[in-house]
Amino acid sequence: GIILAGMPLGQLAFSPMASVLIAGWGWQGAFLAMAAITLTVFPLAWTFLREPVRTTAVGTATSGQKKSLLFGTEVRHALSTQAYWMLLVAYFGCGFSGLMIMAHLPSMALEHGFSLREGAAALGFVGAGGAIGSVLGGWVSDRIGRYRALALGYFLRGVGLFLLALPVSNLAGFYIFSLVAGAPMFFTIAITQLVIYEIYGIRIAGQMIGLTFLLHQVGSTIGPYLGGWIYENTGGYTLALVIAGGVLVNSALWAWRLQAPALRYIAARGVT
Repeated sequence: GIILAGMPLGQLAFSPMASVLIAGWGWQGAFLAMAAITLTVFPLAWTFLREPVRTTAVGTATSGQKKSLLFGTEVRHALSTQAYWMLLVAYFGCGFSGLMIMAHLPSMALEHGFSLREGAAALGFVGAGGAIGSVLGGWVSDRIGRYRALALGYFLRGVGLFLLALPVSNLAGFYIFSLVAGAPMFFTIAITQLVIYEIYGIRIAGQMIGLTFLLHQVGSTIGPYLGGWIYENTGGYTLALVIAGGVLVNSALWAWRLQAPALRYIAARGVT
């Protein structure tokens, strides 16, 4: 949760900055400035990040050895489990709703009579809430359990989208509703990755996270497009927000039911 908080904190910093850069330098200038900032990450990562050194049973030091091939027997078996598909359906809702908000929140601000810059500020608030939510998600999951916390996160996100569907004339109210919709976003991402590690084990966790994130990104493609299509055909975002909120409530239900099949798979793996 703490590590994942870096993503929304970046959103908190760069969303308002992007609106200022676009206003001053245009889209091309803003993209070039963001590209230059992003490129500074490469030498930092190259300099300071190292592969963890592991020790084998006979005491030989190894570094990042590949344990299994992509779609090896262990991965294929994991993909066939009920727990995986339940987790996958829930995670689809995460991408579907989350990227709809990211793509359209500034336009939603215009719909309520606010400015694009105020909409960008709302994205910043979502980033701040996401940073808090990701850390809080890890803390909550350590106390009430992974699956209850995951279901709670999806449910709260759905409530936030339903609130955004309401007519809002007060800017503070718009910011609060955006915060409720966005704060649990990284809450659910952090817990989902943790759950995958616990269900499937460290040997194939990287592959399972990648495959799960693939369908998340399918949702991330459909959600923003559907939001724009609905806006163009209805003149507003209300229906899109209600649909996205309903999708998240459905994700909460799948997450709530995930525990039993997940524990059965963990027991079959012989993990205590």
